[in-house]
Amino acid sequence: MKKFSHRTWMVGILILVVMLVAFDLYFWNHTKAFLIEEIRQDFRKKVAISQVLLGTRSLQNLDPDTLYYIALEMKKLTSYRTTFIDKDGWILADSDVPPTGLSSVENHLARPEVQRAMRIGYGLDRRMSTTIHEKLFYYCEPLRESGRIIGFIRLAMFSPEYGARVKFLGGLIFQSNLFIIFIFVLVTYLFNRSLGSELTKFRKFLYEQRDEANFSKTAPSIFSGI
Repeated sequence: MKKFSHRTWMVGILILVVMLVAFDLYFWNHTKAFLIEEIRQDFRKKVAISQVLLGTRSLQNLDPDTLYYIALEMKKLTSYRTTFIDKDGWILADSDVPPTGLSSVENHLARPEVQRAMRIGYGLDRRMSTTIHEKLFYYCEPLRESGRIIGFIRLAMFSPEYGARVKFLGGLIFQSNLFIIFIFVLVTYLFNRSLGSELTKFRKFLYEQRDEANFSKTAPSIFSGI
């Protein structure tokens, strides 16, 4: 009986852990997706500001100094690094790079956010910055003229709040799992202990009644009361 109870107990814990992992993955992915969507919506609002600053002027007709000024104004208004990119991936202006330093900036056409913006109209990526050695969010949207892409605007943001939220979420899930497993083990242990005590009493009662002539009459009533 002890061997069977121990085995059943371990199987129950295993099933619980599998269920928790499945729920954790679902909750983790959906919560992260919600947080990232919030960030995307914020980026989208900031891009609308750049469109106001550009007005009806074409990206192709603006000189580097004017674009640099617009990029600086964007950064002042949004606190996000702002980059204007031509349709071939070369940097036209960057709020963090003066026009004289653009020649040393590499082509951005292969960047994930730019590639995604070309395909679906916007691109969002989070990766390590080689400049500040922190993970940044990069958001990109195409700039169009007569329906065709003439360039891109890209915003970059360092978001410690996102990292803190994800860290808190991971800690919350871990602590919740420990608590649930602890409660399961405690309840199962108490139940097994109580059940074992009742079975011992019942077995003792059967031994006492086995030699009595009315055992066959009393046994059904005992089972019906369990």
